Parts: sequence; structure tokens; C-alpha cells
Amino acid sequence: MNKTKVTIVSIFPKYSALWNYAFFLNNELSKNKNFEITFLDLYKDYQNKIVRAFALLRGISVKQSDVLICVAPLLSNTLKKSKSKLKILIAHDFYPITVGEGVSLFEKAIISQIYNNLDLADIILPVSDFCRREIIEKYQIQKEMQVLPGGIDHSVFKKLKITKQELREKYDLPKDKKILLHVGRDDKRKNFGFVLRLLKILKEEFFLVKVGNLSGDDKKFIENSSLKTRLTILKNLDEKKLCEIYNASDIFLFPSTYEGLGLPPIEAMACGLPVIAANNTGLKEVCTKESLTELNEEIWLEKIHKILKDSKTKNDMIQKGCRIAKRFDWKKYAKEIEKIINFNQLK
Repeated sequence: MNKTKVTIVSIFPKYSALWNYAFFLNNELSKNKNFEITFLDLYKDYQNKIVRAFALLRGISVKQSDVLICVAPLLSNTLKKSKSKLKILIAHDFYPITVGEGVSLFEKAIISQIYNNLDLADIILPVSDFCRREIIEKYQIQKEMQVLPGGIDHSVFKKLKITKQELREKYDLPKDKKILLHVGRDDKRKNFGFVLRLLKILKEEFFLVKVGNLSGDDKKFIENSSLKTRLTILKNLDEKKLCEIYNASDIFLFPSTYEGLGLPPIEAMACGLPVIAANNTGLKEVCTKESLTELNEEIWLEKIHKILKDSKTKNDMIQKGCRIAKRFDWKKYAKEIEKIINFNQLK
């Protein structure tokens, strides 16, 4: 019996959310003896912004296969270069087009042209119902769509046996403070400035850990507000280290203004951390109702204090969060993709 040739294409940095989709699909689908998987991990070839823009505009040529999986709408033009029998497109969000704050006109023009070719996919897999609705409203696409949320690696993201204090010592974090955590890029939509404003209001007993880069505005705010000694910035963490940081913290804050889905809150919940997240976009499909909170500083401050003072509230949030996190699993995700491939081969 001939094997089904499956090509997975990614052009995104290692450990980024989009790269994770490609990486874990490759890992899981490779276990199927009837599949022959090719993982094109192309980020290093297209790190230069101009080279990358032109590659995305013209589409990337890939070797002929039975199935082509592109892990983001930015790879839509790659679909037109393929003669694969089944073309699958994973769709995360359409922020650059629908909101666009912080996106240059040049970038927006390129992205608009690329996204207009979404319908070249045979099947589109939005990561949330919010994302599915955006596709229909913006592009009037009636093509087959199946909402399929991404996942996390539960063998990595979990409650560790090592104590908070031991982990804080390992990462040189204060043992006597309440640690707030934020994970995310320096995109405007991640709304890290909101977290900094909360830190400024909170007393000295609070310390902030930021995983990811800072924007210029964030750096200015930290400098002007004399917050340098009250936070630490960690970059380029692998998943094992990131899990340890989750386990070393007290509360995870995620005040994004827009998320197609939002994997960091899922990771945090799986690690036994209470989460406070913005009540909007794809986050409504990820977080517990107790976690979802209007973007109002006073309400967030009140919730932070309540979690730390009321053990029942805290434990309820942790338990519900752990249950929800179990729904999001890369193994389950890959199994659904496998079903889609097998079903379409029988057509």
C-alpha cells in the first residue's frame, strides 16, 4: 500500500504559537505508518523582512505531495503553487486586516493580497468559532470549515513537584513577593501596558515577570514609573523553562485586546495557575467565566487581591482551569487532522 505524502509548511520562529502547530502536527502525524511526512521549517530561509514579504506574496514552491498543510493564512499564496489533492489551511486570526493597530500600511497591503487567496484551500480549519465568524464576515467564504482549536503539550505544561521557592531561587526571582506573570510578544494587541499600569498601582509586595520582548513604549513607561526593580524580563525560553516560570508564579495576567484563540492562558491553567484574562475575541472560548474580566484596571486589581486573599476562589479557578486545559491537546488535534485526511481520501 502506498503511503500518503503529507507536507507541512511553516515560516515562523521556533516556539512561536504558529510554529507549534507545525511542529506537533509533524510529531504526531509521523506516528501514522500510512503517512510519509515532510516538515518544511523555513523560518531561517526567510528571516529577512523583504525576502519574507516577497516569498509570501508569490507563494513558496513545495515538492508535490498528496496533502499540503499550511499553518497560517499568511501562507495562502503557497496553496496556488501546489497541485496537492488536498490543501488544508489552518486559520488563527485576522488581526492585521480586521483591527490592524500597529500594522504598517505596507504590511497591511501585502497581507490583504495574501488573505484574498484563502479560498484556494480545500478545507479551512479556524482555531476558534470567533475566527470562523471573522472569515465569513470579511471574505464571505462558504467553503468547508471545521473549527479545530490548537493544543499544548501536557507532558511539559503541568503542575510540577518542585516548590515555588526552589523555582524562584533557580531563576533569581524574589521569594517574598507575590509574582504576577505575563507571556507574549511586544504586539500592541497583547496590551502589556495595561499590566504595567496595574503594577504601578499595586504595592511593593508585588513583582512582575514578563516573558517576551518589550516595546519602546513599555520601556519608556518602566523608566518613567521607576518600575525597573519590580520586574524582570525573560526571553527565548524553551517550553520546559516556560513551564517552570508558570509554576514559580502566583497569578497569570492576559489582557489582550484580540486573540484568535490564546494558548498562553491554556498553558498557565495546565500548570495550576489562576488566570485573569480579557473578556473578548477567542479568549471567550478558552478561559473559565471566572477568569474572563472586563478590561478595567479597578476590576483587575480587585480580582488580583481576591484571588490572593480568598483560597476558595483561588482553588476553584485552578481546578476549573485545569479541567478546561485538558480539552486542548496536540495529540487530539493531530487525530482530528488525521481523520480529515483519511475521510477526504475516501471521497
